[in-house]
Amino acid sequence: MTGTTCEIERSYPFQAKIPCLTLNDLIMENARKFEAPQLAGPREKTGSTDFGNVMYDVPGCCIRTAFVPEVPRRIRRNISMRERRAGP
Repeated sequence: MTGTTCEIERSYPFQAKIPCLTLNDLIMENARKFEAPQLAGPREKTGSTDFGNVMYDVPGCCIRTAFVPEVPRRIRRNISMRERRAGP
């Protein structure tokens, strides 16, 4: 067919994340410029994930922001209670 080959290298299942601080600063600057809701600073400890594996080959970053406006706790509680009453 194409003669394509690959080499498989076994390593730890999940590598630690490698922060790319310059990229993270740039994304945070743009998030502030576009007034991203509930923008939070970076986490101190992020652990290991499959994203960490990707970051060994491609720069990546994570920002913490909301996708929807914040919902007051009492409303979240009421929704949760309704869902429990409704059942599966």
